[in-house]
Order: sequence, then C-alpha cells, then structure tokens
Amino acid sequence: MRIKDLFSRKDESPVDSKYPKWEQVKSDPSYLPDRMLMELQKAMVFIVNEKGKEHAAVAVRADKSEFQTPVTDSTPIRLYVGFYSGRNGDIFSIYPLVLDNPHEPAFKETWIKPYEDDEGVEQSDPLSAESRKRLRLLLNQTYTQMIFINNQDQIIFTRQVPFTPNQQKLFKLYSKRLEELQGKRLPKMQYFSLIQEYMNSVPMGKLLGEFLALFK
Repeated sequence: MRIKDLFSRKDESPVDSKYPKWEQVKSDPSYLPDRMLMELQKAMVFIVNEKGKEHAAVAVRADKSEFQTPVTDSTPIRLYVGFYSGRNGDIFSIYPLVLDNPHEPAFKETWIKPYEDDEGVEQSDPLSAESRKRLRLLLNQTYTQMIFINNQDQIIFTRQVPFTPNQQKLFKLYSKRLEELQGKRLPKMQYFSLIQEYMNSVPMGKLLGEFLALFK
C-alpha cells in the first residue's frame, strides 16, 4: 500500500490534503488512517489537517474503566516527549498522560525513530512511514490534539493538549538533534533492540517524576 493510499480521503475531506480533517476524526474514528484502529494498542502519532495546516495528533487506546477517577473536561492531560540516546541509536518516547491520580498519572506509550524511513516502508508498513515528519510537526507545535478510543472503537473523549513553556524550549533542542540525523537510517531489528534497551535503561521512577513535573 502506498502512503497516498494509506491516507485516502472520504468525499468530505479537503481536496488539497492527503490527511484526514481533525474536525471529522474527532467525531468519527473511521476517518483515521487505514489499519490504525486495527493496530492501535497503546498510542500512535498521526497527521491530520487542522484548519488547512498539517498537525501531529495523538491517538490513545483506553477504556473508561482504566482511569482511577472519571475523566472530565477539567482533568489535566499532558503529552510527555522524551529523547533517549543509546548504544543502538536514538529514539523519541511519547507518553500521553491523564492525571486521574494526583500522585501517578495514567499513561500509554509509543516510540518514534528520528531516522529516515526504511526503503519500502510505505508498502510494507505504512503506519511506520513519515516518522521524521510526524516528529518535526510535533516538536514545532504549541499543542497537540488527542483522541482517546476504547476497545469498541468508540471515542471516549478528545482534548487539545498544550505544551508547557519548558517543553517548548526542550523541543527546540530535540529539533536540532532531528536535523543532525537527517539522511540516516536505522535498520528495523536495530530499532527493536533500541526500544528494548530504552525500556531496560530508563527507570520508571525517573519517568514518573518527569511526568508529574508537567502538571505543576
């Protein structure tokens, strides 16, 4: 499947964009890219057309029962974006956070590699395509849109989530690292090893502290 087919639009979608409109996605998850609902287990970063501009949004798989307290419009929500440089390469960690407990937010996780797409990835694994573009958009935004979808593929809530001033400063450094890796590739097996290395090396206690700092 080619990337342009992955983001095939319905008749109502804008003719000038291969990406779905956020206004449509946030009310009907069937507008999400093909295969996304089927393969969404924790979280994914994808691209939407928001008010005529490309925007990196985040989809999260979660049921209401997973949260310790009901999520309302006033429940704080953030997106943690981390960077890890390891033996096998570099990787960005993405954690959608919901402060359903003041001492430990609920979270899901995903990762994005800052390297060029593998050859043929658009045909063999289209949901992994455009990783650098998704990161570049995310790091240059002041907020992201989030959509939470339960196991029945129903939207339980959406939220526009701002990035803190400290995050925006950090993202400028991340963007520089992203530029340094332009033109480089990371083999798939090395990428999987890098994810495992990250999980073995980054203490959950450290992450939790950084999560909570976003809500202060």
